[in-house]
Amino acid sequence: MLAICAPGGLFPEAMNLMPSSQFQVLEDWSAEARARSVAWLIRAPHTVDLQILENSPLLRLIVMQGTGVDHIDEIACKTRNIKVQNTPGVNANAAAEWTMLVLLALSRNFLESIKGSKAQKWEREKWMGNELSEKTLGLVGLGNVGRNVAKKAQAFGMSVFAFDPFVEPATFLSHGVKAVSRDELFRTSDVISLHLPLNSETCASVGQKEFSSMKKSAYFLNTARGELIDENALLGALSENLAGAALDVFSEEPLPASHPFASHPKIICSPHMAGQSKKARLEIQMQACEKVLKFFNTRKGI
Repeated sequence: MLAICAPGGLFPEAMNLMPSSQFQVLEDWSAEARARSVAWLIRAPHTVDLQILENSPLLRLIVMQGTGVDHIDEIACKTRNIKVQNTPGVNANAAAEWTMLVLLALSRNFLESIKGSKAQKWEREKWMGNELSEKTLGLVGLGNVGRNVAKKAQAFGMSVFAFDPFVEPATFLSHGVKAVSRDELFRTSDVISLHLPLNSETCASVGQKEFSSMKKSAYFLNTARGELIDENALLGALSENLAGAALDVFSEEPLPASHPFASHPKIICSPHMAGQSKKARLEIQMQACEKVLKFFNTRKGI
């Protein structure tokens, strides 16, 4: 019997894919569970580094329940002949819905009005916000999530610009998105939303230059990876020229209570939840289990 490490467990529908006569699913992320397992089904924030790999002699496969594999030492895995796979695009709609959720919350002062009304305040003029219609959304990245966000933003009457040097012009055209330079995107957009992978080129790629060029009325959204931005530069921009920000990801997770983001009045913080819906999680787990079955060449009844 092969042991599979799936921290937090699996939904019954996903568990049902795994023949109980061939697989034992371990639901904790302990050193013992990792050492016994031939495959790991993990998601953020579980990190796979050299030390963990050295203490996992049976490991042959890692499946990331999501898209980004930046927290996995792929070079060390390749050296040890450990296959690394992911489940790209499965939670793109969930992440796009969350992006629109926080954008609406920022633009309409939603959280402040809810808190105020529950505190018996009725400051309607103070909490009056702005509509999304006729505003410009700037997407840094037009991949699976970016395209989903574009479609939803257009339904609200927004114009959508994007910068993505890896996407063909035909893709911009087919999704009704205007391709612009990176500088123009930050300078002219009413909202900037990041939808990038984290790698050596994108790490800390959004900093003081980009934030300082944004409109004073603009909002900044990041549901991709915290390390994409210079967090101190964002704090400075919020004090000087930005209207607000919504952050679902941070360079350190969980976000420490002492971090300036946690108490900043112009920032909405959420715990890496953008891609986390029940539907998306189930589909991701089903796909991850299928990858395990394919890798070990086994199916129920075979």
